[in-house]
Amino acid sequence: MEAGDPSGKNRRQLPRVTVATLSVAGVDFTGITAGVYAPSQAEGRCDGILGFPLFRDRLLTIDYPGSRLLLGTGSLSRSADGTTVPFRAPDGVPVVDLAVGSGTVPAVVDSRGSGLALPASIASRLKISGEPVVIGRGRTISGEFELRGVDLAEDVRLGAYTFQRPFVVLHPEFPIGNVGGIVLRAFVVTFDQRARLLRLEAPEKTLVLPRPRPRAGPDAGAAQSGR
Repeated sequence: MEAGDPSGKNRRQLPRVTVATLSVAGVDFTGITAGVYAPSQAEGRCDGILGFPLFRDRLLTIDYPGSRLLLGTGSLSRSADGTTVPFRAPDGVPVVDLAVGSGTVPAVVDSRGSGLALPASIASRLKISGEPVVIGRGRTISGEFELRGVDLAEDVRLGAYTFQRPFVVLHPEFPIGNVGGIVLRAFVVTFDQRARLLRLEAPEKTLVLPRPRPRAGPDAGAAQSGR
């Protein structure tokens, strides 16, 4: 099977196996196709990655404040208050639209530990405060690259929520943005893949994101599995 990242570069062929039974949050999945791949250990021991399509027939809730993953039944519906937003899932990875200033930027919703990233290709359109600084090196299944970040002089919005003048990574390889676990940790996040809806629940509608600490080898985004 083929795997890569949003850059579309250096896609890799992985050995494919079938897992007879996989149990997650009280639900048994059978006959699961999986790629054999050693994930990064940058954020602690990790033996594997649970792909988003695995949960396509369930409501998937990641409760960051409560440190829980929940699988349920039922469905989501659009909300007038903006706490439920549509997403699309090219290559089996959820993508939402971020409002940045007066423009819109598509961004992967990435459950892992990265922060808020925007493609470096749109840097000239952004209102920034100061000069970009090197914050470390990024790594995906496709390779490594230097990462720079900068403080925005404008807000970023996702549905009903506003990230106030955040520090963002300017990603040199990805053509879309990234909403990582550092951003999501204030939320209870629920996905309904059948309805293509994402619900975000947080006590405050305006959030100030923590400034990331430079690291020698942070992950830059989730691996994508294709066919």
